Amino acid sequence: MRRWLLGYTGWFLLALLAWGAFLIGYWPAGAALALGERQGWLPPEAGWAGASGSVWSGTLEQPAWQHYEAQRLSWTVQPGGLLRGQADLRFHLREAGADIEGRALVAPDGGVELRDVRLRLEAARLRHWVGDAAMGPVALDGTFRGRLDAARLEPDGRVASLDGRLLWHAAAVQAPMALPLGDLSGNFTGADGQLEGQLQDHGGPLRLDARVSVDPALRWRLEGRVGHSEQAPGELRQALGMLGRPDGDGLYPIRLEGRFTP
Repeated sequence: MRRWLLGYTGWFLLALLAWGAFLIGYWPAGAALALGERQGWLPPEAGWAGASGSVWSGTLEQPAWQHYEAQRLSWTVQPGGLLRGQADLRFHLREAGADIEGRALVAPDGGVELRDVRLRLEAARLRHWVGDAAMGPVALDGTFRGRLDAARLEPDGRVASLDGRLLWHAAAVQAPMALPLGDLSGNFTGADGQLEGQLQDHGGPLRLDARVSVDPALRWRLEGRVGHSEQAPGELRQALGMLGRPDGDGLYPIRLEGRFTP
C-alpha cells in the first residue's frame, strides 16, 4: 500500500510539473510583460504598442526604449539555456532602414552575451541612432553591414568585450556636399568599456587608413590619414585639399573627436 501511494504521488508530482511547464510555455507575452512592468523588472522608459505569442516565442510591435523605437522585435527562447541559469534568446529587430538579428544570452544579474549578430543599416538612418549632435550637418548614404562574432555587456551596459567587423558599402556623403567614397570597412574590438577600431578603404575614390576609439562616456576620436585615388571626382579632391598639405604618400593627416548622445 505504501509503495502504491509513493508511486501515485510521484506520478501526480510529475503531472503537476508537466502542467506547470505547459502553462509557462504558453504564458502570453503581453501578460508576462505587464507583470514585469508592474514588478519593475523592465528597463525604465521601455514600451511597446502590442505583444503577441508567448514568453517562449513572441513578438513586440513598435518596441521603444528612451528615444529609440523600432517596428518589430521577435524572439525565441532556447530552453537549454535555463538549465545553465541564463536566458538564451534568438532575436530579430526590425525598423525602417535597419535589420538586426542574432543570439543573446542574458544572465540573472542583467549581463548580456551577444553571439553571431548580423546588422544591416541604411547610412541615412545613422542620425536616428547616434543623435544630431554627433552628426552635425553631415548626411550619409550607402549601407552598413556588420557582423558581431561575440560581445559581452555588463549589467550597466558597459562593453566588457567585443569582436566584430563593419562594412560601409557604396559609402557616400550627401551633405554638406555630395562626395562618393567607395567601400570602407572597420575591424572592431572592445574591453572594459573601451571600443577600438581599425578603418580602411577597398580601392574606391577615398583612401583611408585610420583608427577610431570610443570611451565609456561615449566620447569618440578618429585619427589617421585620408587621400584620394586616381579615379576620385574633383569634388572629393577639392574637399580633401581643404585639410592642408599632403604627406609624402599623398595622404592628409586627420584628427576628429566628438561625443555620441544617448
